[in-house]
Amino acid sequence: MIKFVKFFGITMFFLILLTVVSMYLSIVKGEGLIRPEALFFYTVILVGYALTLKYVWDKEVQIEIEQARKEMELAKMEAEKHREELEKLKKAFEEYRKKLEGSKDEG
Repeated sequence: MIKFVKFFGITMFFLILLTVVSMYLSIVKGEGLIRPEALFFYTVILVGYALTLKYVWDKEVQIEIEQARKEMELAKMEAEKHREELEKLKKAFEEYRKKLEGSKDEG
């Protein structure tokens, strides 16, 4: 899962980077298509996204460990639930077997 997130994060980073670079080039060439306020806004977005991506990249191992721990807890809960159901089925089977043995003895 984390590999997909990293792939998506890198792809998105380069898309935002290309957008900001094209805006800078538009202003440098004097095309007048982009307002400086919009360029500032997108630059802030790029910096914030880059910092977030770096944070996630650095914390990848901790995130995977935490995710594995949560999955293990869920698996334990599921196993306990299934164990209880199995015990109920064993009891019901034993009762049914005793009834069958009792009916054989009578018949």
